[in-house]
Amino acid sequence: MAIGLILFWPALFFLEGGDGPQAAEFSRLIGERDAIDRVSRLKDYSSVPAMAQPSGKQADAYEKLKSLQQMKDDGLISASEYQEKRAALLKTL
Repeated sequence: MAIGLILFWPALFFLEGGDGPQAAEFSRLIGERDAIDRVSRLKDYSSVPAMAQPSGKQADAYEKLKSLQQMKDDGLISASEYQEKRAALLKTL
């Protein structure tokens, strides 16, 4: 095996090992990520206001909607019951 590797090592350079379309796409994505990183380091984002946080009522409604969806997915309530409860919950907002 060692003799084969020594004699045929130049052939290894001609084998395709990742130079296909997936490797090209991966390289492109890495380049885009690097460019975004450079631009974000150059810009000053300290003046950008923080995103508004949902109020307590909205956060509660979100949690209730998630639990309703889970109950519907688990088969504990029907689709029509889900729609009724969802509509009633959204009216309270």
